[in-house]
Amino acid sequence: MTRQAGWLAAAGDLVPLSTLWSVLTGRRRAPAARHTAVVNREDLATALERHATDAAHAAALALRAGAAFKVWEKLQSAHQYLDIYAWRAECMAQDGVSTCKDFEQGLPDLRRAGDDPVALGRVATTEGTHLVFLAADLKSCVAVL
Repeated sequence: MTRQAGWLAAAGDLVPLSTLWSVLTGRRRAPAARHTAVVNREDLATALERHATDAAHAAALALRAGAAFKVWEKLQSAHQYLDIYAWRAECMAQDGVSTCKDFEQGLPDLRRAGDDPVALGRVATTEGTHLVFLAADLKSCVAVL
């Protein structure tokens, strides 16, 4: 480790990671790509209301009450998300933690989407965060966990 890198590392969280990366590797780190889609609150709430599950309804109510939300524009196969969240539900079950009703309703919805591309979003509610999966057109909801 160079003297400058040691000094930067000693500074802890005062130094941006990109600066530390540059000093350690001698290369400039590419800025992270931003994947936030332009989905307005009203369109997202409408898509959730049409989905007709308890989780979608709760997320729509939270949105209309001013909850924070974010939707990433990068699309991935619904199957990839299903693999992740089905595994997570399985691990929770093995640990004796019951999954919420949202998982019981949302995982089959995500499974039905197959390999269709979906966008991932999140809506913060007072009870926690709902994960929202939108169709590629960002107008209809595929699943909510």
